[in-house]
Amino acid sequence: MKPIIYTSCYTNDYLEDANLLIDSLNKFNLPHDVQNVRTIGKWRDNLRTKAAFMKQQLEKYYDTHSIVWIDSDSIVKQYPKLFYEFEDDIDIAAWEGHGWMSTATYYIRPNKTTLKFVDLWIQYNNTKKHVLWPEQTNFNYAFHTLKPKRYILPVSYTSTNYGYFKQFKIPQSEVVIEHMMASQRQSFNTFQKL
Repeated sequence: MKPIIYTSCYTNDYLEDANLLIDSLNKFNLPHDVQNVRTIGKWRDNLRTKAAFMKQQLEKYYDTHSIVWIDSDSIVKQYPKLFYEFEDDIDIAAWEGHGWMSTATYYIRPNKTTLKFVDLWIQYNNTKKHVLWPEQTNFNYAFHTLKPKRYILPVSYTSTNYGYFKQFKIPQSEVVIEHMMASQRQSFNTFQKL
């Protein structure tokens, strides 16, 4: 199995959150590549850049690392040992609730299948712009179109106490990666038309 690099990107609005993520990655000596990126406008537009950023990361680390994406408004609470136990044939690992794969934390192994997957995700982001949660919905569209080999992460790898995800709340002692849902704390209007 290749070593793992933990990656994320953030705009200036999330700088404080990203610094907390970086601190938590450093606490567990987890190698990371967390980058500040230029905003392209509205919050929903910025969400769609996640796929393009992942494509860059897949190409950058194709021969050297597997990749774990963690949203920049997250904190690693425990060493994420599960990522180091995957078989070499797993393409993507993400938590799934009610048939919906979360993009808050996911593992992706660079290969031809996952490059095609991310290309399709980017394509959907460019053509299916008016869905409620564009990057996550389009991630799922791409996944169900290509059907890469997956592993379903436990909710402890994408735990949060906000919104829809409250129903999946687990004891704090079991949380491996906690998502702080910064967008819920800010005054974004997710229903605003593009």
